[in-house]
This record gives sequence, C-alpha cells and structure tokens, in this order.
Amino acid sequence: MPGMENGLRAGPVYQLTMQAIGADQCDYATFVWRNRALPWVQFFAWILMRQQLNCRTNLREKNLLDDTSCELCASGEEDYHHLILSCPFANQAWQALGMDATLGDVAKLWALPRPATIPTRHFDSFVLLICWNLWKHRNDVIFRSLPPSHNRLWDACRNEAREWSWRWRREDYTVRDAWCAVFSNM
Repeated sequence: MPGMENGLRAGPVYQLTMQAIGADQCDYATFVWRNRALPWVQFFAWILMRQQLNCRTNLREKNLLDDTSCELCASGEEDYHHLILSCPFANQAWQALGMDATLGDVAKLWALPRPATIPTRHFDSFVLLICWNLWKHRNDVIFRSLPPSHNRLWDACRNEAREWSWRWRREDYTVRDAWCAVFSNM
C-alpha cells in the first residue's frame, strides 16, 4: 500500500486515542512495553499489572474455583501479589537473587531494588524474566503435577535469558552472560 512503508503501529494510535479521551497516563506502560522481553511476556506483564492474571483468587471471582490456596506453598491465598512476591517459594527466589521482595509491590515492579550482581542495563527485563518464570513454574506445578523446585526455576530462567538475547544487540550479550552466571550460581 503506497505511503505505508513503515506500516501502521498500534502504540501511537492507542496513545493518541487515550489523549483524545482524556485518559490518565498509565504508570506501568513504559515498564511493560519498553524493555527487551519477548512480546508474549510483555503481554503477560500487562495482564499482571492490571491484576487480571488468572490466579486462583481471580478464578474464584469468576466462579471457576472454590479453593484459592497457593499450589506452591499451600499456606496462602493465591492472588497476583502472593504468586509473584509474597509466596514463600517466590520470596526465596527473590532473596536468592539478593532482592528483598517483601518491600515490593506488583503494581510497581520496576521499583524493586537492583542487587549489585545484576547489571543496570535491561534490569526491567530481568524482573519480567523472573516474574514470567514464576508464573510458568506455578503452571507446571498445577498442570503437569511437578513439585516446586528452585533448581528447575533457575534452569528455566537461564534458558529463557539465552533465548531472549536473540532480540538484543551484540553489545548487550554481556548482560545476558551476567544473568546466566547468576542463575548458574543458584
């Protein structure tokens, strides 16, 4: 189509529409959409930030489940905050990375303090990598009947970090290597 060399992009159209109707600026849009995570992980983050993740409490609200107890720890009600930050399994993972998730808020994941072992560059993507793998790990426990395992979580994080890096510039491979070294030391 003539004049469409660059194609139509949804992001600018959405932004103009939101400005036109006077919608408030979204706090987490930059964190969700301006990082090096894969598109489906960005979409996962969007759903997570909007508190629409199909965790057990949301499924109960949809009348799909009666029991909301967390499958990973069996000690708490599985809402989005519990699943990502306050579940003992998730909290141990964040602590192993040198991050204090107890002070964190899922609605402001970008504000989690960065440990010295994690590079500053693409830290937002690192946080999404952990959240995404916690979600997938939870799903493995529920749907594949696998036991919770931090070793399996770290292996998945390391493998995904390698896969994500194909989207990066070559000079950013040192970030990937730093992430993989952290996961290998767990």
